[in-house]
Amino acid sequence: MKQSDSEFCVVCSDSCVAAKSLFEAARNWQTWVLFLCYMFSFGVELIVNGNIVSYFVTVWAMTQSNAGMVGSIFGFLNLFARTLGGWMSDWFLVRYGVRGRIHALFIQTLLMGLCLVTFSTLNPDVTSAGMMIVNLIFWGILTSMTEGGTFAVVPYVLPNAVGGCAGIVGAGGNTGALLGNYMILALKGTGGP
Repeated sequence: MKQSDSEFCVVCSDSCVAAKSLFEAARNWQTWVLFLCYMFSFGVELIVNGNIVSYFVTVWAMTQSNAGMVGSIFGFLNLFARTLGGWMSDWFLVRYGVRGRIHALFIQTLLMGLCLVTFSTLNPDVTSAGMMIVNLIFWGILTSMTEGGTFAVVPYVLPNAVGGCAGIVGAGGNTGALLGNYMILALKGTGGP
């Protein structure tokens, strides 16, 4: 066999392994549960990052520069909070085994959802901008922690198809952002792009 033929076989073999990993992950329902977890955490983060400044300008009557400064808090929390979510998952793993990772993810998701619901009820008539920012910080931390907690579970779903599982779960974030932005446009009555 020539050198180019052996290189072709290696590439083909790698492609077959990747395709097998993807198909195996796609057939597993647990992959799709994590897809939803990431859709409702990273997808929400992408939606927030794209819309929070106009929200603060419209609802909180902030200047564009102040709204941009406050809105950037949500994204900056990723610098440590995703890792914090993975650390929490590791802590639960040591104490409770693999089920501990699932419990950590459940707690993170529940608390993130509570902060989201609380944030959605806040406006200048019911609270100060300072308290709204405190809620935004907690919500942002828990959103990023949920993202880290989701990927802490990924290697345990299918140890022989981690790449396929991680790819599908990661696509959940983009899917959530796309669907969420369509929902926002529909609620505004402007239709889709």
